[in-house]
Parts: sequence; C-alpha cells; structure tokens
Amino acid sequence: MADVFISYSNKDSHLANQVCGALEAAGLRCWIAPRDISKGTLWPEAITTALEQCPVVVLIFTANSNASPDVLNEIALATENNAARIVFQAEAVPPSKSLKYYLHVVQWLDATAPPIKPHLRELVGAVRQALAVQPPAPEPAVVRTPGPAAGTQAQPAKTAAAPPQPEVDLKPQTPGITQTLRVSKNLRVWLASLGMLALGGLILLAVMLAQ
Repeated sequence: MADVFISYSNKDSHLANQVCGALEAAGLRCWIAPRDISKGTLWPEAITTALEQCPVVVLIFTANSNASPDVLNEIALATENNAARIVFQAEAVPPSKSLKYYLHVVQWLDATAPPIKPHLRELVGAVRQALAVQPPAPEPAVVRTPGPAAGTQAQPAKTAAAPPQPEVDLKPQTPGITQTLRVSKNLRVWLASLGMLALGGLILLAVMLAQ
C-alpha cells in the first residue's frame, strides 16, 4: 500500500514526476496516475481505490489543477476518507471556491519561489509528519479461550448422565395358566354341589321306599 497519493493536472505531469521522485527517494511510497493504474482497470475505480488506501494526499496546486474537475473530485474523496491533505503550491493563484471549501484548513507549502529543491525537502518533512500522526489501522480482534489456572491440570470434559431407564418387568406372563386354574376351581365347586344334590336325592328315595 502506498503512503502518498499525488493529485495533479495532466498538464503538470513534469512537475508531478519531480515531486513523486523526491518523495520516493526519501523512502515514501507514492501512488500516481497513470503509472500505477493497471492495464484494463477503469481510471475512476483505480483512483477511488488508491484514495481509500493512501493516508496522505499531496495536491500539486497550479492554475491547471485549480481548474481541473478531476482534481476537485480527488480532493473531495480525500476529505471524505479523512486523509491528511498537503497543498504543494507551485503557482501563486487563488483557489477556486470549490477547492477552497476542502482546502481552507489544510497545510499549504509555498513553493512558488525557485529553486524547487528546498521546497521538495520541506514537502518530504511534512509528509513524514503527517504519516506519524495518522492513527494506525485497527488490528482484527482475536478471541482467546481462557486456559486452566496455574498449578492445575485440565479436567476432562464431563459427559452428560444418561436419563434413567424405566424398569422392565422380566417376570414371565402366564395369563393362560391363571385362567385355567380359575376354571378348575369353579368346576370343583360345581361338582361338589352336584354330588350333594345327588346324595340328597338318594336319601329321599330311600325314605320313600321304606314307607
């Protein structure tokens, strides 16, 4: 990921390359169009992505960039992304009202008086300072599970107790035998009654014959 996005007018490409060279010679990574736009990538997509990733935006301010709608869009996106904006003023022209809206509270470096090299060194220092105060990217949260306390051993996980099983009556069921016994008992009672009746009849018959 680059450190610095360089915003400029295509008509000032020579000056933009000087600025880019000075920053990269100082170890600062730069993103500049069209050098860093991959083949087949749409320019608006590439520029938007770069502006989302670069923490510092350097605007090479000239009469050309002051009138450029592309430069205005880049500065608007840089403001939306809360990037640090540094204006490298190469020409003494007043900013348009649209640019002034985004740039009235940012750092301006006056580079209108030649030679340019001292101004480039000042720009390097300003970019380094801006990078130093940028908040670091948040690290992804790592969820850690607490381990066993010191001096203790990890206990094996307890398995859930099985639910109690209903008791099963293992005694054999003999409904047929029980019913047979009941019938036999009833039969004995009936036979006994029948025998008593027969005996009574014999006695009665004997009495009658005796008369």
